[in-house]
Amino acid sequence: MISGLAWIPVLLFLIVMQKMIVGVFPFPLRSIELSLLFVIFSGFSMSIPRGAILTLSAGFFIGVLTGTMTGLYMVVYFILFCFSALVSTRVYIEQPYVIMSFTMACAVLEEGMLLVFKYYVLGASYLAPSLLRAAFLQVIVLGLLSPFFFKLFRKFEVLVHAKTSRSN
Repeated sequence: MISGLAWIPVLLFLIVMQKMIVGVFPFPLRSIELSLLFVIFSGFSMSIPRGAILTLSAGFFIGVLTGTMTGLYMVVYFILFCFSALVSTRVYIEQPYVIMSFTMACAVLEEGMLLVFKYYVLGASYLAPSLLRAAFLQVIVLGLLSPFFFKLFRKFEVLVHAKTSRSN
């Protein structure tokens, strides 16, 4: 229980950082979904109940802090969590190139789901080239950052488990 609660500040930090980091890059990006990296990591390495609760929390935080529709990211992140958990049972996920390629695939899937939602629900009937270029850059950047963040997440998980086992 404590190890699940320890992830909440990490999630908030990731969400705040993903909105602040956009101004650092000289090329056009809407955002770098660092929280998506956590969703994929939780699908790979956490139990289903704990990962689902943390994934839904991440989607809720994204919706609340960024002003988007609150349930949209919860649904998208939950679908990606389920997909990651399903793939993790069938694929050896320790190699960096597997992590990178799967993260890129999930980022493309996320962008696709968001575009379909915007098209059918919000009525946005256009795809600007700059929007597609920004989405492509986001997918590449997320893929390149994913092995580094997975190592950080694993170290944090080991640290939290070590502290909770010492306190028992």
